Amino acid sequence: MICEDYLTGAHSMDVPQETVDKEVQAILDKIKSKPDFNPNQLFDPEKHLAWKDEYFETTKTFTLQDLGITKTHTKPINNFGATYPFPLLTEDAIDIMKWEAFQPQVVKKYARLTNPDFSLKTNRHDFHIAGYPEEGHAPFTKSVYDHPRLKEIFSQLIGMDVTTTYGYDVNHVNVALADFDLPLDAPLYPEPEKGEDGKPIFKAEEVGSILGQHYDSTSIACVIMWECPQDKGGETVIITGDETPLVIPNIARPGYCTLLQARVIRHIATKPNTNSNRIATVAGYYPTAPILDNSCLTSVRPSILPRSVHDEFYTEWFDFRFKQLERVLADKRKKLWDAYKKGEMFDQKGVIEFSKECQQYLFDSWREMEFANNDPYPPPLFSKPYSELTYEVGGDDSK
Repeated sequence: MICEDYLTGAHSMDVPQETVDKEVQAILDKIKSKPDFNPNQLFDPEKHLAWKDEYFETTKTFTLQDLGITKTHTKPINNFGATYPFPLLTEDAIDIMKWEAFQPQVVKKYARLTNPDFSLKTNRHDFHIAGYPEEGHAPFTKSVYDHPRLKEIFSQLIGMDVTTTYGYDVNHVNVALADFDLPLDAPLYPEPEKGEDGKPIFKAEEVGSILGQHYDSTSIACVIMWECPQDKGGETVIITGDETPLVIPNIARPGYCTLLQARVIRHIATKPNTNSNRIATVAGYYPTAPILDNSCLTSVRPSILPRSVHDEFYTEWFDFRFKQLERVLADKRKKLWDAYKKGEMFDQKGVIEFSKECQQYLFDSWREMEFANNDPYPPPLFSKPYSELTYEVGGDDSK
């Protein structure tokens, strides 16, 4: 049964006014106190981009095979796996993005507490924000992701041309704030058990997480860190092919970015294990080529992720999916006529297979909607070992 709460904005999950007045306001006050802070500008790569072309050579990257992932639950877009964090945006750029995201009117309309079915050890300081740049509340943030230079950088690192997806999956902000009622940086959890090498043993079922073990619902995730303590938790953790964790290290400076093919790589967004802020934004990307993307609704539909305001989210989602289908159909239509004009025989088998793919794409666009399917969450897929998955990685999918 569709819940009235999420149909009307999931206001039972609103961020408490206490959090807005104390912890959120402290972020705004700190930014505003900087003498050169100017929120009234758009993204300028000369001022706001920390990236240098030499980072193409120095950024550590992984293929799916490097991560030991030889089976996935759906077809990957290519063989790209992930990167280690690299400098992308300046601190000035991050300050403007935070300023836009944490305005009280934005938090009130677009922020919602984390879903306890999706997270672990969360409280009133843990929430998500999304959708606001498309509605004109964040012109700087929108200009960051719209700028072609970012897409050029990501495309080269990923190994194929990519672009941003629909608005609700661009600049999704994951927020875990320090509690001002506790000493800052105070330990929140017991020290994890250490292995023979002296390193902490990571246990997915025990670590605090603003997003528990999951696959993303878009092809590529661009994770940009806004705030996080170094060596105190809060990392992105990849579950590799042998089911062991790869902890992506935190870099203390704001503006560092990590890319991962999150649609086929299981991962966790952990909370700090001290009383500290952990704020990161995630942007979804997909191939620019006229191909049917592998996006889904699993982890982002309103009943699961309350920051997705029902009417806005589904209008954006189907606008995106219909445009994708239109692009692919137009491309196929042109190719059919081009082949006919060259005197080539009509390929019945190929057109049948193409039509089946389009039919499946349209089916996949709605089958996870609450009205059609509202199974318990998280789905079994999120904990299924890679070895039990069905899609063999390799061959034409290699980078």
